[in-house]
Amino acid sequence: MIEVVSVTMLVVPLRRKLRAPLALSILGLAAALAAASLPVFLIDYEPLSQASFLGALLNTSLLLGAGVVTLHLLTGTRYLQLLFLMLIVKSYGEYTLTISLVAQQTFFPARAELTLLFMVGIYAVTLPLVLLFLIKLVRPLMEEGGKLPFWNYLWVVPMGFYAVYCLGIYTNYLGVISLTATLAGLTIMLFWTLGTFGTYVVMVKMLSITVVASRMQERLALSELQMEMQLRRLEAIQSSIEEARRAKHDLRHHINTLRGLLQRGDLDKVAEYLDQYAASLPDAQQTFCENPSVDAILGYYAALCDSSRIRYQFTARLPQSLGGKEQDVCAVLSNLLENACEACARQAQGPRTLEVKAALSGQDMLAITVHNSYGGRVETDSDGLFYSSKRPGKVLGIGTQSVRGIAAHSGGLARFSHTEQTFTAS
Repeated sequence: MIEVVSVTMLVVPLRRKLRAPLALSILGLAAALAAASLPVFLIDYEPLSQASFLGALLNTSLLLGAGVVTLHLLTGTRYLQLLFLMLIVKSYGEYTLTISLVAQQTFFPARAELTLLFMVGIYAVTLPLVLLFLIKLVRPLMEEGGKLPFWNYLWVVPMGFYAVYCLGIYTNYLGVISLTATLAGLTIMLFWTLGTFGTYVVMVKMLSITVVASRMQERLALSELQMEMQLRRLEAIQSSIEEARRAKHDLRHHINTLRGLLQRGDLDKVAEYLDQYAASLPDAQQTFCENPSVDAILGYYAALCDSSRIRYQFTARLPQSLGGKEQDVCAVLSNLLENACEACARQAQGPRTLEVKAALSGQDMLAITVHNSYGGRVETDSDGLFYSSKRPGKVLGIGTQSVRGIAAHSGGLARFSHTEQTFTAS
């Protein structure tokens, strides 16, 4: 029963990320966990038997390893996230078994068959609550903050609770329960379980609040950047208007000058004067897109490209309004363009180039591609996440993580690729 419940609990929170049908995924995970348990049963060596501490440790390690690898293949989720989930589910299953055994030995010591009945009762009461915790709290945290660095250490917490349970409550790890079969022993186990999962709930809730605050701070910074971009855009437009006013005011004088030159028949002077006048006219303000927010971002980075001697080409076929997607689109575009411009600016050799394409595909799909040159090396971790080239040490880049998070939250996909000279994000 524990195995069936555990497999279901592992698959349900990850259902939206499954690459295979649900039934096939459950069967695959169950087969992998069953295969991982076979070595301990088949080993004919007393120190590594199932009843020994080392044998139980080996069995648990194989189960955790097989579960994490299989779920990674099925969902693409990071290994340490899956280890955190596996430890919570395994703890829940073993705590349930322990409470059932202690309750049976306390109240009905001569009827071992009632252990299963106690387990069914506990699952009936607690399983919906634990599934609610996994779906409503753990899954959003894995999806929204899946690339944040706290996952490198978060698994240590359930691992620590599980180790204390194994060494302090369950002697020989899989052997005889060390708690006495009394009401006091049952009370201790109940409080241990409630305390453990209460800690998990508080910890995950606090991290979720931290992720939300981080997203809000990021959006606030983006809003400030957009305001700055739009102010610069408005200043440029205002400057163009003033130049046009001055040109209109001086137009009468230019007409009189040209009339005088024509009356004298000096056509060469007329042509020279017109060339000088055309060169003195202000450049028209370039517009990249109908959407004002996106146009402001592209205008800002176009000016940055001009000052950094970066050849650029921006093509944005977007409507005037993007509805509720506008803030996410601006966040993605700003992050990608900031990274691209900084990569080009650090480029010591070769032409600096930047190309942006953005267009709607159908009613709800928006495609953005940013292609830029760069110099140096691109470094990634074991999960393919990019290290920041702006900060010393192995620190994950915030911009690409933000783009991945926004794409995943919107039901989209973020892809990054690179050659020795170019980097592409789409």
